[in-house]
Amino acid sequence: MSKITEDLWIEFLNWLARRSKELKEVEFPLVDGTGWGYGLPIYQRIKRGAEVRKIKSHVKGVVVLGLNEKGERIVLGASLDKAYSDERNLFLQWLRKRKPRDKQGLYLVGDKLYGMSTEVIKEVMERGWIPVIKIEESLHRGIRDKLRKIALKSYTIHQEIYKKRCLIESFFGTTKRMFGSYLEEHTEKMAFHVVFLGLPCGI
Repeated sequence: MSKITEDLWIEFLNWLARRSKELKEVEFPLVDGTGWGYGLPIYQRIKRGAEVRKIKSHVKGVVVLGLNEKGERIVLGASLDKAYSDERNLFLQWLRKRKPRDKQGLYLVGDKLYGMSTEVIKEVMERGWIPVIKIEESLHRGIRDKLRKIALKSYTIHQEIYKKRCLIESFFGTTKRMFGSYLEEHTEKMAFHVVFLGLPCGI
């Protein structure tokens, strides 16, 4: 893809914004992050996973998927930023753009990275959502924070729901099998565009 017209880009962003409001049909929002390299020489494209995140020329992204009662996946939204961006902050950017308490009782599923952030847990709970976020105790100190203790109890109770996290991992896998972990684009701006346009194809 060499060029995305401005009209197409605006049309897609409007579509994504409309989809991001359709929480009424969603029961389980799933959040996770990944990276896409761009503008790289061929010899660097063999890198995967954590190695991609060490490359300066990569787009960092957090995607929020929704599962409805039929088990269908819906792209609720995404936040993209430069290399080395914190996934938790990207998720909070997306979450804070939503209407406060627009739908309650949803089970937000996230891995241990999100469980390390009391800010994420607080924001999720203030919206009336139930955190199903992996919480790990430190070796010597255990869990002292009150919010993390509540989240740990929720995670322990809702193990079957947490297993749904594999669906966002498979979403990334599908997307990258179709488009690759590396983009041909040479600028960060174009890499952002291509990633956003490719996300709906992973469903």
